[in-house]
Amino acid sequence: MIETEGLGSVSKDIEKFDVSALDKIFYIAKYVLLQDFEKVSGIIDDLYTKKEIPIYALEEWPLFMHYKLSPEYCAFKKRHAELGAVVMSEPKTENLMENNKATQNVRAELQESENA
Repeated sequence: MIETEGLGSVSKDIEKFDVSALDKIFYIAKYVLLQDFEKVSGIIDDLYTKKEIPIYALEEWPLFMHYKLSPEYCAFKKRHAELGAVVMSEPKTENLMENNKATQNVRAELQESENA
């Protein structure tokens, strides 16, 4: 809806969505959709420092498409210079299913952190 009709068409619904009892990944999703990238960066900084979100999630998940174009994401990457090497070293193949393994790994890592 945001892509076709603009943020205004759904922003009130997204703002009303209560994520207070949910995992922080839902906070990230809410604020990415609202394009509050400053808030997103704060949460991601915290989760990344605690190793609760892998960097390839930011690089591969479509949710972060607009965030990756923001000045806040550039600042995040500057604060974490080691990220360039991590992302560059991830193998990519022509097979889309192989590339999606990173996303599957993210799900597994998030599941493990919830169970810990």
